[in-house]
Amino acid sequence: MKTFLVKQKFRLGGERFAIKDDRGEIAYQVEGSFFKIPKTFTIYDATGEQVS
Repeated sequence: MKTFLVKQKFRLGGERFAIKDDRGEIAYQVEGSFFKIPKTFTIYDATGEQVS
């Protein structure tokens, strides 16, 4: 089973999450809207390709 660590960083205009695997390497980047209702999130893999 894979284990992931999520850290959240706030920035003006949005949110950014780095999702790291159990080796400490970034597996995914998540960018979310801060001021939009409803919130939206875009997920990118380690190469920068949009996953979801």
